Amino acid sequence: MKKAAVNIEILHYLGFLELSSQTKVLSYIKSLFKSSPSKRDKDILSFAGFFSKEDLNEMEGAIIEGCEKPDLNEW
Repeated sequence: MKKAAVNIEILHYLGFLELSSQTKVLSYIKSLFKSSPSKRDKDILSFAGFFSKEDLNEMEGAIIEGCEKPDLNEW
């Protein structure tokens, strides 16, 4: 089934439900987003443990060194 067809069918059946049941359906749908990380979160988590603590400290130092001071001659 295609996504558009599923959406239409869900809306069709949702229309027959009482408001209290519609609210339960909405809560369930929202819970699906909370229980599983988004693709972006999964992409970020794939880097967990990739860098050593020393490498992270070095990157942090470089960021602080390079970003904390404005370069007045840049423009």
